[in-house]
Amino acid sequence: PDKKRKKDKKAKKAKTEPAPAVPADTDAPPARRAYVGGLPFDATEESVSNYFSTLCGDLEKVEIQCFEDNPERCCGIAYVTFVEPDSLDRALTLDGESFKGDGRTMKIRRDRTGNKPRRPPP
Repeated sequence: PDKKRKKDKKAKKAKTEPAPAVPADTDAPPARRAYVGGLPFDATEESVSNYFSTLCGDLEKVEIQCFEDNPERCCGIAYVTFVEPDSLDRALTLDGESFKGDGRTMKIRRDRTGNKPRRPPP
């Protein structure tokens, strides 16, 4: 009986066809938002804004994530929205660089949430 069950599972897997690839939405705006991790705890919106605007180009918005128990202190994460997609590409080249030369390296990635604003914490 156990062998029969294994065969049934294999047969079901073979019968299911893979879902057709969904074409990329060509009307979607290009990504302009970056996740930045590895920032120092004393980073501010102003310091992050100055850093990226100097090296990458114009910014639309900087969102610093703070600790829940201490909303004045950065938890090392920010989301930076650029005016132009090319500015995001320049920011991605800074991945692994130090923000203040203090030995901490930044992790810069395209924001996976798209260009949607993050929902506020509960």
